[in-house]
Amino acid sequence: MTATATLYTPFGFAVAADGFQRWGHEPTRDRSVIEDESGSIRKIFEIKQEHVTLAYLLRGDIANRDRSFDLSWELGSLIASIGAAAFADCHQFVQALAKKLEDTILIAQADHRLDDDLPASEITFVGYFKDHPCWIDASFFRSRNPRTGSVFAVVPININPGFCFVSGSLLIRDLIQQNDHRFAPYCLRFDPTRSLEDAAGFVNGYIEACCSRAALFVDPECEGLGGHIHVATVAPENGFQWVVPPLEITGPLK
Repeated sequence: MTATATLYTPFGFAVAADGFQRWGHEPTRDRSVIEDESGSIRKIFEIKQEHVTLAYLLRGDIANRDRSFDLSWELGSLIASIGAAAFADCHQFVQALAKKLEDTILIAQADHRLDDDLPASEITFVGYFKDHPCWIDASFFRSRNPRTGSVFAVVPININPGFCFVSGSLLIRDLIQQNDHRFAPYCLRFDPTRSLEDAAGFVNGYIEACCSRAALFVDPECEGLGGHIHVATVAPENGFQWVVPPLEITGPLK
């Protein structure tokens, strides 16, 4: 499980993620895997090309056990090879990128670096594409869609100031919305007309709440969250900026 938070405001986007890495398949989570887990993994990345400034967040199945396949590395390589400005809009760009990533995943499966179950992963892209704010989600599935034959779906999200999406503990999310006193110190009610700095504080607070000791008492699954929280903003004027940078700029991700 990964805790992420993404918030759109009139001034730009704020994104945050926890830094904990854990092998998700419990039957094969042995001592060697546990020793390779980390609390300083990067889950937020930047795309900066001509007329394009985006952040993207990764969640779900990312690497295989021996790391001969790592979706974060593969995706970064594909992004570097694609000229985003050649596409009319962000949706077309992400669609083309997802198709190339699908090809990469299927090649890894054919090479037996992946088993029959393909990685179930989610990628959220937010930012500005040719001066237009955009939010696109790309989801990858464990098997092909029987109707389309594809292993992914790309969905553009309609956004208005104040629109927010979080992953991690939905129970903690609900308690924050209910102003539960145990989580009030972490995440105050957000006013979307306020500054982008406030938005960054809000998304950071949600991740802190999910990683807190109080969270473990109400949602045991929060044990899988934690590590170094990293936070970034994407604005029309300043582009992508780290508020709290990751401890590892590159590296495998789970």
